Amino acid sequence: MGRDYIRLRSNREREKLLAEAKEVLDEDQDSKAIDAALRHLVESHANLEDMKRDLTPDQAEALSTSELSLTMYPQVRR
Repeated sequence: MGRDYIRLRSNREREKLLAEAKEVLDEDQDSKAIDAALRHLVESHANLEDMKRDLTPDQAEALSTSELSLTMYPQVRR
């Protein structure tokens, strides 16, 4: 990737979410909090995909968020 930086327009919701992320992650730098949040998202998605066959639909719904949902497909069991 050839970018030196990514520009995001600030708004109240972004500032609030960033402040919450920094608190949860115990980070004081915006860039470190954003990096950690992105890593967490990617790792969480991979983990959910790995374990979704072992979950009930209720468990899948409980683990889903408004941003990352665990889609369950019907399974045929023999």
